[in-house]
Amino acid sequence: MDEMGQVSGSGWAVGSIGGVVCLLFILPPIILTKNNPALNCWSCAYIHFAALFFAACASLVFLR
Repeated sequence: MDEMGQVSGSGWAVGSIGGVVCLLFILPPIILTKNNPALNCWSCAYIHFAALFFAACASLVFLR
């Protein structure tokens, strides 16, 4: 039972760190293109980047 709590806590921590890392990748381009209407089409690309980032990180679970 103690091992289950440790695995759960580690997964929660790694997931939170992954979210912050993804935010650090995505936030600068969003800020830079915020005031330029011609570049607003890139906002969809940021969503796809985030989805691929989390999918790649989640796929590591299935390698074990």
